Amino acid sequence: MEALQQAISDIMTECGQITIDITYATSSSDSSKVDITYAEEAIDEAEKALLAAETYLRTEGRKALHDAIEELRDLDEKSQQLTKIAREAREEAEKWV
Repeated sequence: MEALQQAISDIMTECGQITIDITYATSSSDSSKVDITYAEEAIDEAEKALLAAETYLRTEGRKALHDAIEELRDLDEKSQQLTKIAREAREEAEKWV
């Protein structure tokens, strides 16, 4: 009879430990779910930021490229004008030499 009581006591102790383990596992699982939710929210925010950056670069980058091309064209025209003026000045100077 005493052996049976000891077996029942051991089983009860083991059941108590299993209950503690289940409680700990449930708590860990819940904590992990919260962490996953935070991670998903962070990823969503990062995706939004990347999309905004991509849109900004696409629009502002195109504008900057367009402006740079226009400036290059203006500089090319001015360079051609200066070359023409320098050529005419040299031709005039050669007349006096």
